[in-house]
Amino acid sequence: MMKKEFVLIMACFAQFSFGQTTVTLQPGAAEGKDAFLDSRVSDYMGGDHHDFLACSWTHGGSPVDVRSIVEFDLSSIPADAFITSATLYLYGYDSPSNTGHASLGDGIGNQSYVQRITSDWSEATVSWDSQPSTTEVNQVMLDGTLEENLNYEVDVKELVEDMILFPEEAFGFMLRLVNEETYNSLLFASSDNGNSALHPKLVVVYEREQQSSLSEEQELVFSVYPNPTNALLRIDLNEVGANTVITVYSSNGEMVYSIYEQQLHHEIDVSNWAKGTYVVQLQRGEAVLNRKLIIG
Repeated sequence: MMKKEFVLIMACFAQFSFGQTTVTLQPGAAEGKDAFLDSRVSDYMGGDHHDFLACSWTHGGSPVDVRSIVEFDLSSIPADAFITSATLYLYGYDSPSNTGHASLGDGIGNQSYVQRITSDWSEATVSWDSQPSTTEVNQVMLDGTLEENLNYEVDVKELVEDMILFPEEAFGFMLRLVNEETYNSLLFASSDNGNSALHPKLVVVYEREQQSSLSEEQELVFSVYPNPTNALLRIDLNEVGANTVITVYSSNGEMVYSIYEQQLHHEIDVSNWAKGTYVVQLQRGEAVLNRKLIIG
């Protein structure tokens, strides 16, 4: 049978009903998971240190680099959530142990990255030598500063989206200097700090489509891959029918693609699509199912 493909002449909008939820995570020493990694003592286990910092300094004339890692429990966020915002709050303070925000020269030497950690780690045993792997994908760069005790609000929306999309490669955040050169530092409180108000905090706001439940006979099954993608998107269906429709919406509800599908396998060239989060919707009669898609 012929496929009928829609050409979009004007913006169309999905009739979604979303419920918004805010999750605030600011664990303390008992339930928190963070660690201080010290290159000077490469097997040092800093899982109970009161500082959370990225620095390159000297100790007794010997150079030392420090990175810090933290993981938040995201298990309350459903896999089909659409992340509206995600903000990581880091609080500067006067540490009794380490130099605070500091940078030589023009104050940009302590620029730092927040990166997604991609391998598992234990607060009780992690060290510089055994530090987990990270990825540069969607890493966030923090501006350098000479302002003492400056707090940072870090937009980590894309990092959290990746964590929800790839839970098998989601083990928190690493803080590290962009360039690990001597006498640069960004220092914050860790979840083991005595002042609970200064513990690292993650606030995630997400939306989830409210759908009526479907009977077992109506349930739809389809897969969307690779995800994320920036070239060819493949969609596999468990079955088709005369009224099977595939529609793709942008994150603001604008329809960008729609087709009546009569085959089990479908491909879409998304190489010219804008980067971002989309919804792939499969509809068969009154039954509707959505999948989140990342173009990047």
